[in-house]
Amino acid sequence: MPFWVFWFWLSDICFFHKMVVAIIVVEMMGKPADYLKQSLETHVKRLESKKGVKVESLKLNDPKEIAESKGMFTCFAEIELEVGTLKELFDIIFDYMPASVEIVEPSNVSMGIDEANALLNNLAGRLHRYDEIAKSAKFRMDHLMKQVQIATKVLEDNKLAKDGKLIPSVAKKLVSGGHTGKKKAKKITKKSKKKPSKKKSSKKK
Repeated sequence: MPFWVFWFWLSDICFFHKMVVAIIVVEMMGKPADYLKQSLETHVKRLESKKGVKVESLKLNDPKEIAESKGMFTCFAEIELEVGTLKELFDIIFDYMPASVEIVEPSNVSMGIDEANALLNNLAGRLHRYDEIAKSAKFRMDHLMKQVQIATKVLEDNKLAKDGKLIPSVAKKLVSGGHTGKKKAKKITKKSKKKPSKKKSSKKK
């Protein structure tokens, strides 16, 4: 076997088969359009300083207005990057939550048992934390909805709301900072008692 063929085969086994080239699309929604684009650019450019990640290309698209939500914009960035292992790619997916991922190279991907265990444990740990956050958010939302229902009932009992909505006149007064129509408490002012003035008696000489 010629030496150059052996060297190419050895290099392919030791180095190139581990490198993973992928294209990810990171999307962001918000307003105004200029601020959205700037925020997305700052967010994705952090990849360039991430250890073990080589950014091959980064294409930032202009924001587009969402037809269903007037005044809201969506903007996305297309990033081609290179990482050493699948675990590093999965870490990027969890940290940046891309809308899509495409592995370009290699055509066949394999991993050892240690890397597979680390990947699965990382996945399980993150899903467990996300589940805790989701359950906590649901509990708070349910508690908030109960408070809203109690407040709505109090307003309806006091004829300040109807069918779960504030009466227009009441809402207008609240927005303008006025009162809701209840009688104002009368201020009790203490009248200061006037002391009788002493008249000087004029003595006749």
